[in-house]
Amino acid sequence: MERVYQGIANALGAELGVPAELVVETSYENCVNDVNDICFVCSLPYVMLQRQGLSPSVPVAAPVLVGARYSGLPIYFSDVIVRTDSDITSFDQLRGQSWAYNEPMSQSGYGITRFHLVEIGETNGFFGGVIEAGFHEDAIRMVADGRVAGSAIDSQVLAIEFRDRGLRSKSWLERSS
Repeated sequence: MERVYQGIANALGAELGVPAELVVETSYENCVNDVNDICFVCSLPYVMLQRQGLSPSVPVAAPVLVGARYSGLPIYFSDVIVRTDSDITSFDQLRGQSWAYNEPMSQSGYGITRFHLVEIGETNGFFGGVIEAGFHEDAIRMVADGRVAGSAIDSQVLAIEFRDRGLRSKSWLERSS
């Protein structure tokens, strides 16, 4: 997503007539401390920081993605991915397998997986091993090169990876949301 964010920063800078620099943060501390003029954050960290009275930000935009599944609304999905040569065809088959998530403040990469596990009564030890990847793109690479069996990926990030790398999903993933 860095290229998307860079494009937005460049466009805003040009529109405002000021130089714009994209800074990729590794924590939410600078957002909380209002260090940067604009922050790109997922919904979960924004809501959590706002509830704690720590967010000096005001939401001004949300992406509206192209595709039938989005219905022209500012929504997104979390898609579970596995390697194309995997025999895994359902979430239940990931029991005991390795799993990567991008970071704990991600709704699409972490929160929704935890929510789903609680919904199905799995509150401890469903996966054989869990690794924090740092970014969705890193989790995708971990699945692709076999370091982990699966991951939950933000649908926007996944769509960009599919487009940029000419990837194709399994049919069962295309039907799920």
